[in-house]
Amino acid sequence: MKILKIVLAIIVILLLIVLAWLFVTNKIGKEKITPPDTSLNTDVPSKTTNEQLCYIWNTEAGDRAKLSIDVRENKATGDFYWLLAKNEPKTGIFIGTVSPIDTKTMKQTIVALWDSKKGTKTRKEEIVIIFGKGIANVGFGEMKDRGDGVYEYTNPEKLSFEPNLQQTDCNDEAMR
Repeated sequence: MKILKIVLAIIVILLLIVLAWLFVTNKIGKEKITPPDTSLNTDVPSKTTNEQLCYIWNTEAGDRAKLSIDVRENKATGDFYWLLAKNEPKTGIFIGTVSPIDTKTMKQTIVALWDSKKGTKTRKEEIVIIFGKGIANVGFGEMKDRGDGVYEYTNPEKLSFEPNLQQTDCNDEAMR
């Protein structure tokens, strides 16, 4: 009976060590992306400072992206146009929140809901945009319907933030 208690105690200790190791390896050093607030007040106050930023990306193969962002305090609105040469374009407006500037990277993160349209289909999707230092990146990853018709990232920690969209003047011909 005493040997059984010792074996059970060793199993419990090993299990705790494995759980602690899993927690440490999966949690430390990973950025946490906060899901978008679907109850956002989209009335951006007019008395705040407004910053308009525009970004583009083009390849010789015909792939293109255009991103315009309007930031007012901690709110962000804008539109995103995404076209891979062999697909229909996906475009729409987004509304969300923007983080303060990260003092280490000098970048900000927008977490928003995007009313995306591809062909005749429109759906609301989560979108994460990281921007600063003349570059913007949109997060791409697997999505799932969260049950209310809004599509969210299945695994926010595994988003791909490629390609780099380059900042341009918002009056640039490429933005039209």
